[in-house]
Parts: sequence; structure tokens; C-alpha cells
Amino acid sequence: STLTNDEKSSKPKTRRATWNDRYQDLCKYKQMHGHCNVPQSQKPLGTWVNTQRIEHARYLLHQKARGNDPVTSENSIPQTSMTPERKAALEEIGFVWDYNGYMWELRYKELLDFKAANNHCCVPRSAGSLGAWVEKQRGGGPRRNR
Repeated sequence: STLTNDEKSSKPKTRRATWNDRYQDLCKYKQMHGHCNVPQSQKPLGTWVNTQRIEHARYLLHQKARGNDPVTSENSIPQTSMTPERKAALEEIGFVWDYNGYMWELRYKELLDFKAANNHCCVPRSAGSLGAWVEKQRGGGPRRNR
């Protein structure tokens, strides 16, 4: 069945979420979870958070290029939607730009706590995320066809 022109115009139009809409969603997420590290699988907010990290990296490259770095030509860097105002707003709510670095530091602190409690760093693999992290640091992560 095809819609008539009247039916088409009466159909509600979905508007695309703006940056400010997603930022407000992130503020609500932080209120509920205590952090801004939304998993990418939690769409659409997780995807938006990852995009902000990518845009921030491009923003930093543009800043570096403006500083006359001979290696970085501003023309070779993809444009970015990140602005100083957006960066400041995200930082104000505790946004983590380098999630992998953040998680490494978190696990390292857990390892220091483990050592203080146990007098060693031989964390068993069965010790959950810390055990898996220690194994990975030692090069014993998931085996791939070696």
C-alpha cells in the first residue's frame, strides 16, 4: 500500500539528534552510572562517545599543524567537528579521551592494591579482569595461530 500525500505529510518527521542532545544524554548517563565511558555497543550514545574521541584526536592534530609542525600539514588532516567549547564541556563532566590509557592505569592501581594485600603480583587468571589484564601484560593473552 502506498501513502497519499496527505498521509505522508501527517507522518511525524524524526529529527536527527544534535550534538547538544547527545551531550545531555551523556550527562544523564553519567548521573546514573558515575562515569562517561559508554560502551560502543550501547547505541546510539556509545557510538557518539567514540566519535567524540575520534574528533578530539583530529582536533589535536589540527592544533599541532597550526603550531607549524613540518610533519603535519593541516590540509592532510580530516576536518573535525570538535571545538574548544565542546572539548571543555566534555572535560567538565569527566570525559575520558584515552579510554585504553585510562583502563591501563585503573588496572595498574588494582595490581598495586593486590600486591599490598598479598605481597606478590602473581595474580591468577581466575581473578577476573585483573587476572586477565596481568596475563595480557605478560604476553600471555589469547593465543592466535602461533
